[in-house]
Amino acid sequence: MKRLSVILLALAMIGAGFLLEGSTLGTPAKAQAANVSVTVGGFAIADNGPNDLNPAIGTIRFDSGAAAPAGFALPAGCSVSLVRGTVTLGGGGALVGLLGGAANIVNLTDLFAVKWAGAGGGALAISFNHTFAGPPAPAFAADAIVGELDDAILPWWVGAGTSVSWQAFVGVVPIAPPAGPVVVAIPAAVPGPVPVAGAHGVMAVPPPAGPPWNLRGELSVTLAVVGDLLRLPGSAEVGVAYELPPDIGGILELAVDGSDAPHSAAAGSGSSAPPYAAFAGAATAAALALVTGGWYARRRLS
Repeated sequence: MKRLSVILLALAMIGAGFLLEGSTLGTPAKAQAANVSVTVGGFAIADNGPNDLNPAIGTIRFDSGAAAPAGFALPAGCSVSLVRGTVTLGGGGALVGLLGGAANIVNLTDLFAVKWAGAGGGALAISFNHTFAGPPAPAFAADAIVGELDDAILPWWVGAGTSVSWQAFVGVVPIAPPAGPVVVAIPAAVPGPVPVAGAHGVMAVPPPAGPPWNLRGELSVTLAVVGDLLRLPGSAEVGVAYELPPDIGGILELAVDGSDAPHSAAAGSGSSAPPYAAFAGAATAAALALVTGGWYARRRLS
């Protein structure tokens, strides 16, 4: 009888634990998922929160035009009427080739933003981030953006004043070179689609940025004319890696060997970044050109 009581007590404890794990109060995955987030026009969206349309952990799908409760209002005076996109982990294109398959990458992909009648002229800011526990220091970081500007009403024309700005960060450190955001600005109406492509890095991350590594991408979009739109079928992505692929790593070693170049942005004087970063930046641009060129050619022919 005593043995039976022990068995029944054990089964009861297992059942209680199962119920707790399956309940809203006892889902540890949701607590972990809060580490992946996106803010659209000042509106914060958490992984598996009420505005996340994707139930998977580590992926946020947002749509300002979705039915309640997932939809959300964009700021008054914003030039974007509707925006949707996905924030997820993993590379969307150029960064895997630059940082290697073991790199930790967070990206914004499948983005669509459009201006309809009644929208204002203000920029829409989109910020997304994720904190990775690794790799160990020292680490290298890079970012990239690949997409296009177009128009939904007047085919192949993009209005004057439309612009896109992109910059990624490791903690509070902006990834470079080049210094400053990648900006695509349309001074006068031009036939589209207009490629949106740029990159920062590869950069040796100066201490004490991590680990852990907080990677953040900041995108700003201004659409000037009704019908103007931005698509990122590729992605805006930011990544960090401990070891680089041989071709990129070789460039860095070649630039450092035989010189007194500092190994971090904090070392040396007269420069805010390691001299060898410029060499890696050229490699980034070359790799991005290949990715963008192939994608853009397919887009024009399709």
